[in-house]
Amino acid sequence: MSNPSILAFRNGKLVLPDCPVDDALVIARNGVLEYSGAAKASLPKDAIVVDARGGMIAPGFVDIHVHGGEGADSMDGSLEPGKRADIRLLNKKLHPKRVFIGGVELT
Repeated sequence: MSNPSILAFRNGKLVLPDCPVDDALVIARNGVLEYSGAAKASLPKDAIVVDARGGMIAPGFVDIHVHGGEGADSMDGSLEPGKRADIRLLNKKLHPKRVFIGGVELT
């Protein structure tokens, strides 16, 4: 049976600061990267395996390029839209331990 605390991403190109790695494997245990590199490492038997289908695997990458959110448009350059979005998010009382990978919520 798979263990939700162990995720393995394979069959993709690993994006690293100095060079890409083809046919890569990335293993995260309890939200911490345990291995990232060539797919030569052994796969934990109880891991949830995510097939990257030849796409890119970018551990730790966060895309901060946004134009707004929560109904606020930040393109005018003022701080008000961001404040409104923050207030809306705070009012939703989002659970701090909600984790999403590839659009799927992990529980």
